[in-house]
Amino acid sequence: MDIFVKSLPFKYKPEQVEALFSAYGVVESVQIIKDRATGQSKGFGFVQMPNELEALSAIIALNGAEIEGLKLVVEASEPKKNAPRSPFASKSKTPKGLPSKFGKGGVDLPASAARKSRKGHGRGTKY
Repeated sequence: MDIFVKSLPFKYKPEQVEALFSAYGVVESVQIIKDRATGQSKGFGFVQMPNELEALSAIIALNGAEIEGLKLVVEASEPKKNAPRSPFASKSKTPKGLPSKFGKGGVDLPASAARKSRKGHGRGTKY
């Protein structure tokens, strides 16, 4: 059973989370989610326990427990939904099938708009 754990202390390592849950049964894996840019913990993660009864007892015992001044939130993890992704979530700049009239960095401005902004015009004020 997958378990979602929120409000973990940022300095907690997977071994420490495993020690918390192993008191209630066998822990298969622990994953603490980290920020991609900084590598720092985001304060939540997932614990996987093979025995559902042991997992439920861990959820009941640890939900609301206080660790280093933080109140843990422990609940059964819901499976990922296979909802269609938004076309805006795509990593590519131009959706498939559309002509690429945009540059790599975003929308190309007409040359006249670029000239106006360099001269000070086009910002809502005229002299």
